[in-house]
Amino acid sequence: MKRITPFLLFLAIIAKANSQNITTTYSYSWKYDTTYNSQNGTKNYSYTGTVQTFNATAGTYTLEVWGAQGGMSGHCTTGYGKGGYAKGTLTLTASAVLYIHVGGQGSDGTSSTTTPTGGWNGGGSGGTGKNDNAGAGGGTDISLNGSANGSTTWNTTNHLYSRVIVAGGGGGNGCSDWIGGVGGGNAGTQGSGGSSYSPGGYGGTQTSGGAAPDGTGVSGTFGAGANGLTGTSWGGGGGGGGWYGGATGTNQSGGASAGGGGSGYVYTSSTASNYPAGCLLNTSNYLTSAATYAGNTSFASTTGGTEVGHSGNGYAKITYSFTIIDHIDSSVNYTYVTTTISDEVCKNGSYNKYGFSVDGSTLSSGVHSYTNFTQTAGKDSTTILNLTIKPDVTTYIEIDAPYSYIWPINGETYTQSGIYEYTTVTADGCDSTVILALTIYDPTIGIEENTDIQDIIVTPNPAWDYIDIQKNSCDNTKLTIINTYGQVCLIQNISEKKTRVSLEKLPAGTYFLNFSDKSTIYQVKKLLIIK
Repeated sequence: MKRITPFLLFLAIIAKANSQNITTTYSYSWKYDTTYNSQNGTKNYSYTGTVQTFNATAGTYTLEVWGAQGGMSGHCTTGYGKGGYAKGTLTLTASAVLYIHVGGQGSDGTSSTTTPTGGWNGGGSGGTGKNDNAGAGGGTDISLNGSANGSTTWNTTNHLYSRVIVAGGGGGNGCSDWIGGVGGGNAGTQGSGGSSYSPGGYGGTQTSGGAAPDGTGVSGTFGAGANGLTGTSWGGGGGGGGWYGGATGTNQSGGASAGGGGSGYVYTSSTASNYPAGCLLNTSNYLTSAATYAGNTSFASTTGGTEVGHSGNGYAKITYSFTIIDHIDSSVNYTYVTTTISDEVCKNGSYNKYGFSVDGSTLSSGVHSYTNFTQTAGKDSTTILNLTIKPDVTTYIEIDAPYSYIWPINGETYTQSGIYEYTTVTADGCDSTVILALTIYDPTIGIEENTDIQDIIVTPNPAWDYIDIQKNSCDNTKLTIINTYGQVCLIQNISEKKTRVSLEKLPAGTYFLNFSDKSTIYQVKKLLIIK
C-alpha cells in the first residue's frame, strides 16, 4: 500500500475546501413600451329583475349588498320586514366575471283573489287571503358564476353555490299588523303572529332554512324563502330570500302569520364550512374585512350616511382600485429592469438575499432558478436567481502508520486499524467530511513482509450487483463492508480462494472493504457501487 505523508495531505484538504467561491453577476435590459393606467371607481347596481355582470381584472374590490324589504299586508299601515346589509373585500389574481343578483321588493297584500308575488332572487310569495298577505323581499348577492347578463334565471346551482356575499331579504307581512322578520345578519329574525295561534316563521340561519315553530308552516331552503300559506280567512306572508331563506308563518284557526327573514353571508376562512356540499369556490376567493348586518341594525346607506334596515328594492355596489399595465410601442420614459444573479449556497445552508429565501437542504446539488416580480414606484422589476447548490465535500484518506497514528485534523491518537470519520466546516461554510482508512502495523515485520497478509483482488470495481474476491489461500478471512457514514452494511466470511459476494441489497455509493484475520484489519480497499 502506498504511504502518504499525513500533514501534507491535511493541507491539501484545506486548500481544496477554500477554493469554493461565491460569484455574483448582473445583466440589465431596457425596453420602452410600458405604461401604467390607474383605475379607480364605483359601479352601482339597482334592481332590474335580471342578472347583471361586472368584468373584473386582477385587483382589489370592495363588495356591498343590500337585501330587499318584504311587502305589507292589506291592513298594515306601518312596519314591514326590512332587508339586511353585507360588506367585504375580494382580491382577484386574474380576470373574472362577477354576477350581481339584486333582490326585488315583495308585493303588498291586495285582495282574496290575488297572490302577492315574492321579490326576485328568492323572496317567497304571499298566500291568498283577505287583504292581509304579502310577498317577501329577495336577497341580494354577488357570485363568481351564474346565468348570462340579462337573464331572469337566478335559481341555478352555479349561482347559488358560488356566492361570496349575501344580504338577506325581509319576510312578508301576515294577517293584520303581523310584520315580517328582518333579513341579514347571521340569521334572519322571526316574523310576528298571534299570541295563541299562527306564530310567525323563523328566519334562515348560516346552516339551514328557517322553520315554522309548530310544524304547520313551510321551511325555507338554500337561497330561497318559503311561499306563504293560504288561510281560510287570511293569507300569510312569504319567507325572505338570502343565504338560507326564511319560513312562512303557520296557518291555524283560519289565519296565517308573517314570514321570517333570510340570512346574510360572507365567504371567509371561518365561514367556508357553512357551505353545503357542492361549493364551487376555493380559498383564493375568501373575503377579507367582511361582515353581515341584520335589518334591525344601523349600517351604511345606499346614498351615503346610515340607515336602520334597508327599505325598498335591494341594491349592490362594487368599488375598485387597481393598475392596468398597458404595453404599447412608444418611447415613454420608463426603464424595464431585469436583473440576473448567479450565486452559490452549501447543500446544508439557506440563502436569503435579493428578496429570495431558499432552503438548500431540500434541494439536490446543481443549479436552480427562481424569479421574483416586483413593482416599485409604478415600474416593473424582474430578478432572476440562478442558485448553485454546492454538494457536501467527502475526502477519503488511506494511511499506514507504525504502532499508532495521531490524526492532525482532530488531534486524536489511534492504535488500532479501522475506518474513522471527521466532519468539519470549510472556509466557505460548507460541510466537509474526511474518512480515514487507517492501517496500524508492526515496523519490525512490515506490511508487505508479514506472512499473515494476503494479496486480495476485488473485481469488478466499480461494481453493479456483485464482486468477486480472490486471495492466495483458503484461510478464513472476514470481509466487512462499511459505508461513508461508518455504518457496517455487510459481514461475510471468505474461506475459498475465489468467492462471489452479492451487493443487491446495497444502494449505490462509496464503500470500504475491511479484510481481517481474527481481530486485526490487515487490508482496506475502496469500492464504488453503481446502480
